[in-house]
Amino acid sequence: MPKSFEERCQAAIQPSSRGPDVRSVLVDLENRVVELTAKAQGLRALSLDPETAPAAALSARHEEADATFAIERLEAFKPRLEERLSQIEENDRKRAEDEGRSQLVARTSALADRLRDRWPVLIGELIEILGELEENSEAVERANRGTAQHARIVCAEFQARGVEGPVWPNLGGWVERLFNMRIPELTGPRVAWPIDKHQIAMAKVMADEHAQILAAQAARTPAAIAAAKRREEARWTRYRVSQKPYRGHMVTGIGHREGTSSVAQDPVTLWMHAGQRAKAEEMGLHVEPLEKVQAR
Repeated sequence: MPKSFEERCQAAIQPSSRGPDVRSVLVDLENRVVELTAKAQGLRALSLDPETAPAAALSARHEEADATFAIERLEAFKPRLEERLSQIEENDRKRAEDEGRSQLVARTSALADRLRDRWPVLIGELIEILGELEENSEAVERANRGTAQHARIVCAEFQARGVEGPVWPNLGGWVERLFNMRIPELTGPRVAWPIDKHQIAMAKVMADEHAQILAAQAARTPAAIAAAKRREEARWTRYRVSQKPYRGHMVTGIGHREGTSSVAQDPVTLWMHAGQRAKAEEMGLHVEPLEKVQAR
């Protein structure tokens, strides 16, 4: 059996009621108040009409009283219904905020993981390109000296950016050279670019090695991946790196497992593979296994 309207009102003010039901009851309540108000006004007019028979006038007055009471009864429900609807909307808002926050936390964590994973490859490739652009610009500048305008070479960067020289055509202003940018390192206060030629070479080696490791991991079984990880760990040795004797300046661009470092007067301890050790020794540094140093 369908509920009466008053039963619907009572159900709508309960803590278990839902937003659509409360909104529907509020709309119906407004419509019923309008209808009952018009009915009460008509009955009052009828009861006061001199031409209305006494019995009919008395009946109209009673019906008017019933209609007025029904209006007051419905009006009493209205603030409770509005309060319940406000609670529902506030709960929905908080729930949406919590869900949005949880989603934001998940997206933020995923983005951080992606940055940590992709940075070595991306920065290695970018540093390689910036180094080549700088070398190309210098080589083109040397080749263009004393050359007629029509025979001049446009460097690789200007070609890629759609200009023929260091000024933007029709716009004015200097073309900011890409190799003049500064790129911070991801996990320290140093800069990844600009760097010296040794660091460019080391960055390329690291990027290539990282890409090869990722490609191998994607195609291997868990057991093979674990074995590859053990072999990779075996490649690295902790070295004590120092200037002997100290030459009075900082040596930069020393490649190691975590990136690049510099050595001043005090020695540093770095994880390096054989190629990185050889590069450091080529730069005039003293490189000695840490175990050997500690065994003295």
